[in-house]
Amino acid sequence: VGLTVRATIYPEVQLPKNWKTLHENIALEPALPATDEEVDKTLEDLRQSRKQGDVVPELSDEFAKSVGAFDSLAHLKEQVKKGIGEEKARRARDARRGKLIEELLNGATLAVPAIFVDSELEKIMSQIREDITRFGMTLEEYFKKTNKTEEGVRAEFRDQAAKRAKLQLVLNKIASEEKLEADPTAVEAEMKHALEHFPEANPELVKIHIETVLKNELALKLLEGEVANKTVVEAEEEAK
Repeated sequence: VGLTVRATIYPEVQLPKNWKTLHENIALEPALPATDEEVDKTLEDLRQSRKQGDVVPELSDEFAKSVGAFDSLAHLKEQVKKGIGEEKARRARDARRGKLIEELLNGATLAVPAIFVDSELEKIMSQIREDITRFGMTLEEYFKKTNKTEEGVRAEFRDQAAKRAKLQLVLNKIASEEKLEADPTAVEAEMKHALEHFPEANPELVKIHIETVLKNELALKLLEGEVANKTVVEAEEEAK
């Protein structure tokens, strides 16, 4: 009797030697403050969203108080302007992070096993199913309406899944080398929140997912030139 066992070996990951200094060559683009036109458009969209029949409410202190915890129209405008500015700053940070990730992946050396790509592809397909369900459709109805097939959609997203799998392996390597650990308090808080919304979920799998997400964020902060929480603790110990 012969027995053959096939198993995927965790790939060897080589990080680019200069990964810790990549951030020095990719600057954060300054985010421009919100313009009056942008504020006015946001307020008009908000006003139109409160339309009742053919009646559109006027912009006034009363209107501002009716849409939230605002003392006056001036207060509402101030908060809208602040929100637009914060959104622009977030997009600028995301754009820089995206460029850093591209440089990191281009310089990393590894072979991504198919099983890792398949796993990421399943996550993408699950997200697509959830998004479609929110619109009151099934995946089959979506395919019929868009003249697509599941095989076609999987092929469409396979490159994205491969990139995500590669990034996760690279971030795992950074977390391992830098001894990054998710904060237990943060993990517990996120688990409580997740299990309240998905009580049928496996707690162990939820914990692994949350720890991975938090460690990924620490690794990305290091990539961006910031100090990750674990490194702060180590730096303080070394200073003593």
